[in-house]
Amino acid sequence: LEGLGSVEGVLAAKAELFESFGPGHRAILNADDPMLAHLGERIASPVVFFGRSRTADVRAVSAAREDTGIRFDLVLESETISVRTDSPGEFMVSNALAAAAVGQCIGLSATEIKAGIECFRPEQGRMHLRHTAAGLHIIDDTYNANPASMNAALDTLRALAGGRRAVVVLGDMLELGAQAAELHRQVGARCAGIAPGRLYLTGRYAADVASGAKSAGIQEENVVIGSKSELLRDMKNWLAPGDWILIKGSRGMAMETVVEALAAETGKKAE
Repeated sequence: LEGLGSVEGVLAAKAELFESFGPGHRAILNADDPMLAHLGERIASPVVFFGRSRTADVRAVSAAREDTGIRFDLVLESETISVRTDSPGEFMVSNALAAAAVGQCIGLSATEIKAGIECFRPEQGRMHLRHTAAGLHIIDDTYNANPASMNAALDTLRALAGGRRAVVVLGDMLELGAQAAELHRQVGARCAGIAPGRLYLTGRYAADVASGAKSAGIQEENVVIGSKSELLRDMKNWLAPGDWILIKGSRGMAMETVVEALAAETGKKAE
């Protein structure tokens, strides 16, 4: 947003890619995004839509959480097949559908597409689950952050924690331009929706996240703002076995250092 001003500006820039399309080219778009569905009307080449919408060419139905993954029925042009993603984030279903649409376009069979999706393993920093010997469950989603991925990560934390204590550790979302403070306040309000036992914040916009969280009902004593080392000191005294902890921030915040320090402090175990 910092460089292009708005989501519409980002869309316009990305849409320029389709202007170079020639014979035999196909566009693959997310049918669940109204802006992209509208974009499809402006592309001269054939368009393949993926998503959960009934209008999608490649779609998912009957999605349900299964342990720390998501199982769904993948509806392709030729057949329907059951698929499981090895990732706790339900948003990963959309990513799997995008990959399936590419696979279908290049002629892969349903069995090959299923095998490709199911061999996927999350990279460190991208919804990567880590379990420590001290009984902590860490969701390492530190590779990057924007408002949409923050919301998706918070939803995943709520689903995985269930009735156990949820803890949120956030660094800044960068490159948001003039909307940065307000977007951080919105993330804070979203945090309140999962009622975390503790909200740890670091960075330039920590106070904005805290403001949004408090206005949405999080008690002030449950919000901790400080440097990474200060947050870790509080975590050391406050965290308990069974806690689920989401750690996330933009790449420039290097929040993976918090993951590593926390894992080292509490004892690391095979993942």
